[in-house]
Amino acid sequence: MPTPQDYVVLRLSAAAVRTETNTGTDAIGGGAPAAGDWIGGEITVRLPQQTADDPSLTGSLDTNAPIVTGIRPEVTIRMPLRGAGTSGTAPEFGKLMKACRFTELLTATAIGAPTAATAGNAGSATLGTPFAGTAQAYRGMPAALSGNPATSIILPVTNYTALKVAKLPYVFNPVLSTSTLVQVLPNALYAPTSDLTLLKPVTIYGYMNGLRHRIVGAVGTAQLEMVDAQPAFITFTMRGQLLAAYEAVPLPAGSAISRAQPPVWINGVSRLDGLLCNCARMTWDLGVQLVDPENPEAPQGYDSPIPVSATQRITIDPFTNSTRSPTRFGKYQQGQSVEYAAVLGQTDGNRIAVSVPSAIINAFDSSNRNSLGVDQLTLAPNVPDAGVFIAAF
Repeated sequence: MPTPQDYVVLRLSAAAVRTETNTGTDAIGGGAPAAGDWIGGEITVRLPQQTADDPSLTGSLDTNAPIVTGIRPEVTIRMPLRGAGTSGTAPEFGKLMKACRFTELLTATAIGAPTAATAGNAGSATLGTPFAGTAQAYRGMPAALSGNPATSIILPVTNYTALKVAKLPYVFNPVLSTSTLVQVLPNALYAPTSDLTLLKPVTIYGYMNGLRHRIVGAVGTAQLEMVDAQPAFITFTMRGQLLAAYEAVPLPAGSAISRAQPPVWINGVSRLDGLLCNCARMTWDLGVQLVDPENPEAPQGYDSPIPVSATQRITIDPFTNSTRSPTRFGKYQQGQSVEYAAVLGQTDGNRIAVSVPSAIINAFDSSNRNSLGVDQLTLAPNVPDAGVFIAAF
């Protein structure tokens, strides 16, 4: 008679992730992960095997069984997009972002008192002391504006010049002025990079109700999904080198961690070119392509994967509008750049800002949602290493 031990209950699964010091070397070391290694998400581990044909003659019409060769493991981790609970502290998903061609910049204290702008217009504010005169110093970071606008708002900075002009993804009326107070909030910023020396591969331990898989040298790509009035989710698809699979190891007790509920996309921000983008859904695909360098001395015949290209795409579905839709379509036809920004969450330490500083609309389709017209848009970032920024604050 089967017992519960004869089955794997997938609910009793957990993932631990730690950044490696040396690529391909188990950063956890084979023991129990530390408290900070656990990732609050669903994990799926695939172990696709490569095979080679055996051409040996058998004296029969039957061919030989294929020869099992190297295994290229793939790990998918889907997790709610939530902050660390303390502004300026790296969230759980940060380690995986750094393994997906993103840099991490932690800003622990606010910049500005808030501090009055020295000038402003409908879409930007010129900042004074103590703000830096370094181009893009705050791109992607959340800025709190008050005074003018009368109702305070938090927006990510989408462009910042050496003259301290901060572009903001909003059309202000009345325009920003010296009455505008600005403060860059403490945050953990994830910015794209093509510098492979900054790539931070990770070790992943996947536990499944008494079994353990270990993957090292893991890097990958990411997909983000934001739905109106729902929490956002980020999915990481990681590839690496298989160190061990189906080890009989129980799920460590430390994996049971209580976490704050993720923020919900309500009472937040959704702006396309500074104007309301009342959509049901926004998705982003980082689109990283990986190759596995052949190496006969590696345990599976392959070294850790290397990113070789990235094709980012953002999809969004705002309602068709008699004024905004013609403008969108005109920019689509003329190949003019647009920007997009989203902010979700109300609690310090558990808010998220997503910004696309510059992209073209490369697909413009008509659709409907609940019998209302919809502009089905696809955006393609058009500035290298500045596609999508994510800030937790």
